[in-house]
Order: sequence, then C-alpha cells, then structure tokens
Amino acid sequence: MLEQERQKSQTLTLEQQKTRQAAAQSKNIPDHLLRSSQEASDEEGKAPANNEIEDIDQLLREKEALEEESKRLDEEKKQLVFRAKMRLEREIQDMKKMNSEKQQDINQLKKRLSNLEAQDQ
Repeated sequence: MLEQERQKSQTLTLEQQKTRQAAAQSKNIPDHLLRSSQEASDEEGKAPANNEIEDIDQLLREKEALEEESKRLDEEKKQLVFRAKMRLEREIQDMKKMNSEKQQDINQLKKRLSNLEAQDQ
C-alpha cells in the first residue's frame, strides 16, 4: 500500500513537472532555472519542494510584471520622442519665419540704400 501511494505521488510529481516545464517554456523561462530545481529533486528522489515551486511561480510573476513595465516604458518613450520631434519642428518653423522676416528687412534696407545712392548721383 505504501508502495502504491509512493508511485502515485511520483506520477503526480512527474505530471506536475511536465506541466510546469510546458508552462515555463511557453513563458520563455531559461532551462537552467528549471533544471536546477529538477536536478536537485531528482538527486533526492523527491518532488520539487513547495518553496522551489513558489520560487518559480514568483519568478514568473516578476517576469510578467517586468515585461508589462517594459511595454509601458517603451510606449512612454515613443510618446516622448514624438513630443520632442513636434517641439523641434515648431522651433524650426519659428526660426525659419524669423529668418525670413530678417531677410525681408535686409532686402528693404538694401533697396533704401540703392535709392539713396541713386539720388546722390
């Protein structure tokens, strides 16, 4: 009877490991993180300890949180770049306008100068 329970426990443990492996692979967890807990449990002939399972689960949650934060920061960066581009475009337009006005002033002064020179002759 004890042997049957032990076999059931091992079967459950193997199924849990396979499920975790599949879930971890779909979430791109590095193999070395999984291997270390599996190797430790294989060496002892036991299922991974609950704290190891909790550690893996915690790592998965942290990874998801970091991915969400990364996406948020990427979006914020895009918005900042867009706003910076728009502001620079506005500055460029203002400078062009100012340069155009100055060029018009220069042209008017040149005309006045040539009119004065023409009157002197």
